[in-house]
Parts: sequence; structure tokens; C-alpha cells
Amino acid sequence: MGVRSFGLSISAFAKPKSQIQPVDVVCLGELLVDLIGQETGSLADVQTFRKHPGGSAANVAVGVSRLGLSPGIVTRLGTDPFGDYLIETMNQYGVDTSLVRRDKDRRTTLAFVSLDSARVPDYVFYRHPSACMYLTRKDIDFRYVAQARLMYTSSISLVNRPIRDATYSACRAARRQAVIVGFDVNLRTDLWRSLHEARRVMKAFLRLVDILKIDHHELDFLYPGLKQSDQLEQLFREYPRVRIIAVTLGADGVVLLNGPQLAVTVPALPVNASRIIDTTGAGDAFMAALLTGICRKRIKQSELRFDAEELREIGRFANTSAALVIQRHGAIPAMPTQADVEALL
Repeated sequence: MGVRSFGLSISAFAKPKSQIQPVDVVCLGELLVDLIGQETGSLADVQTFRKHPGGSAANVAVGVSRLGLSPGIVTRLGTDPFGDYLIETMNQYGVDTSLVRRDKDRRTTLAFVSLDSARVPDYVFYRHPSACMYLTRKDIDFRYVAQARLMYTSSISLVNRPIRDATYSACRAARRQAVIVGFDVNLRTDLWRSLHEARRVMKAFLRLVDILKIDHHELDFLYPGLKQSDQLEQLFREYPRVRIIAVTLGADGVVLLNGPQLAVTVPALPVNASRIIDTTGAGDAFMAALLTGICRKRIKQSELRFDAEELREIGRFANTSAALVIQRHGAIPAMPTQADVEALL
């Protein structure tokens, strides 16, 4: 079946059909440099930083690549050395970068990261504005999206325009071609002009989502004043297209729901506190493994139905991936392989 245009002109950057690199997962969003503090404490006190590739879209892309799927990333980078470094890194990890655009007028995003005593990160983003924020619909080859099994993005791609409009267009195109859409709420309150706007934009976007990752704090943000069971019931009622919800609970594991009638709790893999090095990227490692597990079970929107044991299997796989990442430095360099995860299952 041919790819519809969805009322949008094909990008001027689009390749001829024969040159499109087919991928399993298209990740749209930020590819940035994490500058991670090497001493414990606040950014005001940290003296030494180490450079790592990062960004939720990039982390998930590398995560699914390490687990055996083929990913591509859609984003903008500056023409600065940081952009060169990120392109080279993505290529090294097997991520297709044919839809990464370079912006001579804006710089690559930087994120300064400090770790507290529990190795939990705190971020300060330098993106005023960054190249990624100016991703447009013209930068996207919608045929590239349509040939994938799954598309991933997070709320960071919804903070500003024009990237918000590009994200909407790409995910609408994905849905119309029965490409599964995965979304991580990944709330970063300091990036938004107001919490009211963040809540409004995210709720509107959920109409396009099949697979949702959210933590209990983010549930409280979307549905304040309700207990968790009522929050989830309302979410499924308002967004009937959402098929799978993963409510991450940190050290307590995850609750996986496949519709309002089926929920399983999957405990986290125990990790001794002395072995926790850096929790940066743990959520993205979980998401990458969740999407990989689902892709291997079903590849169509209409087939996102699982029994309890299948959900537990997918949850164990995702929890194990996250547990491995927190025992290593950085996010992208820490992403585990399929063999790494299987060794602990």
C-alpha cells in the first residue's frame, strides 16, 4: 500500500524511495551532550564534568539498537563540534542518522547534570534556543516514519514550537499508517513556560499514543487529587487509543496495564545501593526494552493485546535493562545488550 501524504508536502530533504533506510523504530526528539558531574552534590558545588552523549530520543534509539532492533533518529543538531561528536556516536551504535539535520544558526543542546548521594540526577539545560527546538515538518520524510514498526517520542519534543508541530505531524502520520506510537511523559518542569501549559499540551497529545510510560508523580501531575486507580481509569476512559501503560515505581518496579481490566505488578531487579553508580538514563533503558519486548511480540496497532504472563515477561525484560544501566556510567554507554539482559533473567 502506498504512503499517504496526510495533507503535508514531502520534505525537500526527502530521499528517493530506493534510498530510504528502513528501520524498526523511529525516535524523534533530543540528541544532546550530557555534562555529568563527577562529584556528588549540587551543580553549584561540582567542579568536574565528563562528556556523554544523551537525550531521551537518542538514549532509546541506542537502547533498542543494543537489544537487536534497527533504530533511526529524527532531530536537529548545530554545526558545532558537539554536533559532530553526536553524529559520530550515533553511527557507532548503529543508529541511522539520515534524518538528522544540521543548523548553522543554532547550537547543539547541552545538559549539565549533578548527582545526589543516591545517584539521582538533576538537570540544567542550555537550549536558548537550541537547534533541536527548530525541527520542522519540512525536516521529516514521512515515508521514513511510515515504514517503521514503531515511533517513539517524549514530552520534551512538545515543549516548544516548531518541534511540537513536527512531532504532532510525524505521530499523526505514524498512526494513519498503523505504526505504533510510544510516548514517555518524562516531565521536565523547568523547560515549560507553565505547568498549566504542560498539562494541556501533554493531554492533547495522548490522543495519538498507543504505549505510554509514566511514573506516579507524573500521574499526579496529569490528574491531581485522585488516587492512582482512579487516575488510570480516567486515563483509559479519556484516551481509548492508549493500549499499554507502564507506571514506573523506581525501586518498587513497574505496574503494566493492557487496558483497564488487566494489570500486573513486576518487581524491580534488586540492586545493592553500593553498586548504583548513575541513574541517568534508567527510564530510557526501561523504555527501550519495553518497546523492544513489545515489538518482538506484536508489530501491529490492532494486536497490542497480551495476557498477564506476557506482560510480566516484558516487564522483567525492561526492569532488568534499567537495573543494568544504573550500575554503569552515563546513559548511552551504559545501555545493555540482549545478552547482558538475558544473563540476569
